[in-house]
Amino acid sequence: MSSVKNLFLSVLLVAFAFVFASSVLAAPLTSVTDTPSSLVAGATANHTITFTSATAASVKSVDITFPAGFNIASATLGTYTPVNGEASPVLSVTRQVATITFGTASAAATATYTIVLNGVVNTTTSGNASVTVTTKDASSVTIDGPTASANFLIQPAAISNLTCEPSGQAGAVWLRWTTPVGTSAGYEVKYQQGNSITYDTAPTFTQNWPSGTVGTAQQQLLTGLNPNTQYTFAMKALGGNSSISAVSTLTPSCYAPSSAKAVIDTQAPVTQITFPAMNSTVPVNEPLVIKGSSMDKGGSSVQMVEVSLDNGTTWNKADITLADDGNRIWQYTWARPSAGDQKVLVRASDWMGNVESPVSVTFTVGTVASTGTTPAPSTTPPTAEGTTPTSSGLPYANPVGEEQVRANLAYLQEQLLALLQQLLALLQAQLTQR
Repeated sequence: MSSVKNLFLSVLLVAFAFVFASSVLAAPLTSVTDTPSSLVAGATANHTITFTSATAASVKSVDITFPAGFNIASATLGTYTPVNGEASPVLSVTRQVATITFGTASAAATATYTIVLNGVVNTTTSGNASVTVTTKDASSVTIDGPTASANFLIQPAAISNLTCEPSGQAGAVWLRWTTPVGTSAGYEVKYQQGNSITYDTAPTFTQNWPSGTVGTAQQQLLTGLNPNTQYTFAMKALGGNSSISAVSTLTPSCYAPSSAKAVIDTQAPVTQITFPAMNSTVPVNEPLVIKGSSMDKGGSSVQMVEVSLDNGTTWNKADITLADDGNRIWQYTWARPSAGDQKVLVRASDWMGNVESPVSVTFTVGTVASTGTTPAPSTTPPTAEGTTPTSSGLPYANPVGEEQVRANLAYLQEQLLALLQQLLALLQAQLTQR
């Protein structure tokens, strides 16, 4: 009986020693950091993770755990420099854990590892984030860690479509934009007299505007401006843990009105398609950038421009590239139109809910690849249904007022650019033939 008891105690002692040794073996890693190439919410970034081991044991694999919200499903292993002879690292991903397994193990105490993971999609929630790192041996037993990295701050995306329009109130303008990814704590708003702005030194407009729902349109009134004076505006989006975006990509200018408007906007915007030209031929197997301008003569301004590639069954939002008072210059990229005759519809809507009847352009997608030339724009732009084209090809044959003059100037700029591109292509072709 005593021998059985002694054997039982020996087993317990061995088990206790093993458990104790295992618990002692796991130590915290030091200097754990994650440095993303982009801190913008929702952006795809390369994450450079560094850490220093604590235990002199052979590291066979490293687990890097990302918090919920990060997408590492398509991550790849970047350039890796061996620390102590380990070779042939291989990446595998299981949910939020990226595991780097070495073909041969590394045995080094206080060695510093640097691992780069490419193609990680950042969380769409702004604020502090960190990864957790664990080293393991060939039996998948933890050596050091898990240890969390220092925090890095995910920031909201920048506002990409800020516009301003005179309001129906003296000294007040409407600011309009789409809520960017990661916005959760409102906005910082700056303004400056004139047609430019220096963000850091410009006055701040005090407000408590809500963040809004990501991807939806926002409209807020900015008051207290000097009537009949031009101002330029810029904004930043605010997020969690005092994160803040870059300055809005557009910094629009407009005049604060001197008096209230007496007429409610009931007019739909008017759109001109400037490229491709009516009945022109464009290259096959190449992206087609459809371009144009939209003007809202009613005063509430253009909110959105949409393009249909299937005769109005579905509509896709175009990108507004320039906002000049009531005029909007826009473009939409058709990735690869099919060869043959094609028709594109475009419509614009304003902030009062007025939607124009679609305008259209028909053209032919050629059967040979592009030679580098750009078709010249037509001299007569497409017109909305029920209207008569102007003989000059301008949006307004006899412009009245500043807005119509601006629309004509924008159209002429588009035509001039296309003609210059065509001339350059012809000159290049002539030089090649010599």
